[in-house]
Amino acid sequence: MHVLAAMNGGWDAMAGKMQEKARSLGANDTHVVSPDGYDAPGQVSSAYDLAVFGRAGLQDPAFTRYCSTRYADFPAGSWSYGIANTNRLLTGANGVDRYPGLIGIKNGYTSNAGNTLVSAAERGGRTLVVSVMNPQEGGGYAVYEEARSLLDWGFDAADRVRPVGSLLPERAKAEADARAVAAARGGRDGAGAETAPRAGAEPSEGVRAKDAPASGAPGKEARTGEAPPRPPSGRTRPARRRPRARRPAFRWA
Repeated sequence: MHVLAAMNGGWDAMAGKMQEKARSLGANDTHVVSPDGYDAPGQVSSAYDLAVFGRAGLQDPAFTRYCSTRYADFPAGSWSYGIANTNRLLTGANGVDRYPGLIGIKNGYTSNAGNTLVSAAERGGRTLVVSVMNPQEGGGYAVYEEARSLLDWGFDAADRVRPVGSLLPERAKAEADARAVAAARGGRDGAGAETAPRAGAEPSEGVRAKDAPASGAPGKEARTGEAPPRPPSGRTRPARRRPRARRPAFRWA
């Protein structure tokens, strides 16, 4: 991180660029003070923002490849040394069962933030991103089991619950809304056919573009005779626009 900061104008300049990037992604709870991610006064983020960062990273195939790699030999001249991924949902280390279809993303820990995890998994053409911050019980590996429960619930709830928000920046959400309105008007005009997303379009929250409703519009109804599944541990889904808790940011680097 010190090398990266030196290449980008220094420590403070790097923090400023990271802050600017966070805002451009719609991560409005994040305040960057120290680029290395260690505890610093005023450095905070939220579970929502960490999910935003994870989703953004997955748009880069190289990022996805790196965060899903369990072990690699790093070249160092005439020899190499091994680098092991410490994401136990990916590696299955220390008695934590590997999660099927996991593609990353990042685990972290600082004294103030506690154990934190951003995870993503793919199943049946659908990618889900979840984030967990500082479980209060269950030990150091509880963060993995909470992420597992969230992913299980998310895949089970596919097409059976209504989204309560979006991980897309405001501009991208507005563009998605406009495309949805145009598609709806086309259907009323008798076009009848489902419109394909434009090249490079991104689905929100891991939901396929054709399944994603416009902002404020209902998603697909639950299948006949089936009640939508409850979130893990009996928790209910948050209401729209509920304030997000902000916590010390975990070390991402």
